Amino acid sequence: MENENFIYCEIAEQSFGKTKKTVSHNGDVSVDYLTSKSSPSIETGAREYQREKVARLSWKQLIMLTVISNGYRKIPQLHIRVIKDNETFRFELVDGQQRVSSIIDFVNGEYSLPNTDNFNLGNGLDVRGKKFEDLPKNIKTQILDYRISCLWYENLSDEQTADLFINVLNNTNTMKAQEIRNAVRGFLSTLIRNTARFEERHDLFERVTSDGKSKTQHLKHFSNGFSLKGRMEVDEWLSELIYLQDNGYRNGISQQRHTNWITDVQATGGKYSTESQFSEFYELTIEPLLAFSYDMITSVPSELKYKLSPMLSQMLILYGLELKNNYGKLDIPTYVKKFFKVHDKWSNTKNKLYSNEIMWGTDKNGTKPGEQMEPFNKLFGGKNVKAIGTITYVLDKELSIDKDSFGVVDLDVRKTFSKAQIIQKWEEQGRKCFFTGDSLELKDIAGDHYIPRSWGIAKGGVTEVENLVVTSKKLNLRKMNMHGDDFIKVLKDEMVIV
Repeated sequence: MENENFIYCEIAEQSFGKTKKTVSHNGDVSVDYLTSKSSPSIETGAREYQREKVARLSWKQLIMLTVISNGYRKIPQLHIRVIKDNETFRFELVDGQQRVSSIIDFVNGEYSLPNTDNFNLGNGLDVRGKKFEDLPKNIKTQILDYRISCLWYENLSDEQTADLFINVLNNTNTMKAQEIRNAVRGFLSTLIRNTARFEERHDLFERVTSDGKSKTQHLKHFSNGFSLKGRMEVDEWLSELIYLQDNGYRNGISQQRHTNWITDVQATGGKYSTESQFSEFYELTIEPLLAFSYDMITSVPSELKYKLSPMLSQMLILYGLELKNNYGKLDIPTYVKKFFKVHDKWSNTKNKLYSNEIMWGTDKNGTKPGEQMEPFNKLFGGKNVKAIGTITYVLDKELSIDKDSFGVVDLDVRKTFSKAQIIQKWEEQGRKCFFTGDSLELKDIAGDHYIPRSWGIAKGGVTEVENLVVTSKKLNLRKMNMHGDDFIKVLKDEMVIV
């Protein structure tokens, strides 16, 4: 190690920014620097890639024993990314989050040292059970002066940073699949994590705290069986939901395909890699998906919440959204009620409807018999094409029997009348408003569905001339989705017409 490559954190900014190459510098950082409000901040929780595993209190206390004893044991090296913003620098902790946060939390008074013998250091230095503020002055100084070895990286791209974290610094650790996906730097990974758990958390993922002694948190709108153990479970649920919607949920999902997709769409040249591409994806797909999911999950009656496991809730949402897109409108409470009726009907072990069916995609006429269908409630384990295919097969079968019971409203694909149709009807009405009989100028006419289009084709809400009346633009806006008969009653009550 050359001396000129060794950098003390206190003078680090004097040595950075002198090259555009990807370089690294050896150095160290003091605890005082890490905890001082006047020091340039080091981001200790870069959300796109830092592991969410929460260190146990006993682990944090052992980190402090290493600092206080200041013997042969040392805190493992930190890895810090240097990011230049105009003429200033900011630092991002790539690896060492738990080590650093353990020290910072202790200095900030968030926990005490344990009452164990190894924290009686001898020579009158008994720090058992003490918080930082209660320590002798010389021990406080020793902690603040403690220096941790670090490696500073300049000019790393987001992709290089993720690669460094996943494939170099953590290649011997067991990282869960979602931890790897969150390590892929990009707009989508950031949104998933923030939406699921952080400042921009969506109302769908609201937390409540239990009344028990453990004071554990759980999701308000889902079952208590939806784990919140701090390893990105909600991130994974949301990431899967977005993947399934974008790639066709009936095709299923695997961990590897999911990870490859997250990587590919955010890589340079990927379809969601730029801000404009991602903004369009968010507005057209993610934002309406989240709004629909919230309306769906919050419509589930409280007595059925216990059934809202991660996969069941995803299928409830995605099949409902498919119906809405296919037919034009979905009455969510009616659909939710029917979904759970189908769930109970095909899970019943007395009538055993499933015993006459096979799992979707298995061979019933070929060289091997088809695989026996399981009870419906047993299908919500794996998210492969066979499981999802069987779930949707049952739902499709019930839909074909009674479409109305699912709450679908088949809308006319034609949303508006043509200008020629409106003018023709206006002239047939004597150039007067259909509702009030007042004269209308051409510039003020508006075509209106007498039976609202939102009522659906079955109830007469068609975009046909026989359902067209012409009124003023003002009254057209006021009528909204009201039936013409009801609107006339309102106008009569207001003495607008007699």
